[in-house]
Amino acid sequence: MEVLEKVQEVLKNPFIFARGWKSQNGQRIIGVFVPDAPEELIYATGMLPFTILDGNKSQSPAGVIPSFTCSLISNTFDRAYHRQIEFLDGMVIPYLCDSSRALFHLWQKKFPEQFSDLIRLPKKLGSQGTKTFLVEELRRFKRTLEKTFGVEISNEEIRKSIDIYDENRRHLRTIQAVRFQNSDFMSNYDFFSLVKTSMLMPKKEHNEILREVLARGGCGSPNDVDTPVKVFLSGILVEPLEIFRWMDEMGMVVAYDDLAVGSRYFSYEIENEGDPLEALAESYFNRIPNPTVEGGKDRFNYILDRVQGNNLEGVIFIQLKFCEPLIFDYPDLKKGLDREGIPNLLIETDLRSFNVGQLKTRLQAFAEILGSRSL
Repeated sequence: MEVLEKVQEVLKNPFIFARGWKSQNGQRIIGVFVPDAPEELIYATGMLPFTILDGNKSQSPAGVIPSFTCSLISNTFDRAYHRQIEFLDGMVIPYLCDSSRALFHLWQKKFPEQFSDLIRLPKKLGSQGTKTFLVEELRRFKRTLEKTFGVEISNEEIRKSIDIYDENRRHLRTIQAVRFQNSDFMSNYDFFSLVKTSMLMPKKEHNEILREVLARGGCGSPNDVDTPVKVFLSGILVEPLEIFRWMDEMGMVVAYDDLAVGSRYFSYEIENEGDPLEALAESYFNRIPNPTVEGGKDRFNYILDRVQGNNLEGVIFIQLKFCEPLIFDYPDLKKGLDREGIPNLLIETDLRSFNVGQLKTRLQAFAEILGSRSL
């Protein structure tokens, strides 16, 4: 079996994979909206955290969420409304923005029989008492899981879960670093396929895949371009993943990124000593700047440091239409990059509709501009 065969099987239809896994293992599955929830606590119960990341257009709008709402919000709700994710035993939604909070309240109203919880993540990590608040919120969530599902989550089980997740994050960081030095090691498409499936599969099983990738010295379809152009990719997620395949064909390598379904998911490691909930809370202070938490200045400094420190040729902003945190930050980020003479491109996507031709044309034009600058 090819090393990425299982990965592509999962990506082909994540919901079929989840149903099969549940039937085979007889364990519960908890849905997660965007990977900012404390998955380690869910995993410590023996349940599978499963991030709802299907980028395919839903069969028909539920007509409940306004059309001017972020398509990730509406797509997630539509999946539940049409009973496409009926295998879930609950849903956990981190409070990232007003729309995510509204999604939670709609979920409660439409699916009152199903477990759901809103993780109240702090918005200002530098404020006094923030860490204390976050630790107490994690304790509340832990108690809620225990009471709802009749389980006891020991500190030892949380530590084991953290170790398994840390191994996954460590392997993904290693693969990312190797790709930066040698773009032939793995294509954009194959790497971000690995990242996405890490949010869908049991971590132990996914760790085995990552270990095999590293042992084999890479896999997949490397770039065919003699001199690839290295770029920084900024946003929350890239859907469909086919966009990465186009970038491969155009000779662009995503060397660094700040995506939630990307580096922000695996960029940190948890110091697994003492109180595991305090260690888990501390990790939120060590992650890549988040458009829903920190301000634009933090994101700009992070992007600028990665671009200038690694001689990247440009920045691509890929934003979901109507995503207010990204829209709010973008003008200042663009002005700052323009001031520094760094080429940048904004691409807006919508999971409800997808203009393939226009997007490919704009990516191709940007790739050609960057390629001519590097000559």
